[in-house]
Amino acid sequence: MIRPTSIRRALAASLAISALLLSACGSDPAPTSSPSAGASSAPATMAPHDELEAPPTTAPAAEQDSATAARRFLTTWANPDLSYGQWWPRVKPLLSPQGQQDYAAVDPANLPTLTLTGKPRVEASSVATAVTVWQPTDLGEFGVRMSRTSETAAWLVAEVTFPEGVH
Repeated sequence: MIRPTSIRRALAASLAISALLLSACGSDPAPTSSPSAGASSAPATMAPHDELEAPPTTAPAAEQDSATAARRFLTTWANPDLSYGQWWPRVKPLLSPQGQQDYAAVDPANLPTLTLTGKPRVEASSVATAVTVWQPTDLGEFGVRMSRTSETAAWLVAEVTFPEGVH
């Protein structure tokens, strides 16, 4: 997802370059003593190269929301004592459409019982609508890959990564 600030920066840089090129292509090839408005504003509107290339970060509130959603999912999902008929209606609304397809056939009896043991760690991605939350448990650290349809939408689970040796 392209961030609005990236679009604005790219547009400002493009406009500044266009103004500079247009002023250089004028009918009077001799230099003038006063700088053109487009040329003088170019350095002020262009972002440094690093700023244009830097991946977006997840805002602290979004990190907290994703961590809370991941913890809720893991505690709902890891219930091997529930029947499928009890388990699936609780888990399904916490999953993305792809997650619903991938986990619809899971038998909860085959899932481990988990105890969440520590603070989750949120790993941001290059877009503000996807993260992986790493949650420590008594069985090791589970990864919960999450996504959302916009920066204000609810986080939904796309995939769970088990710790090595746990299935």
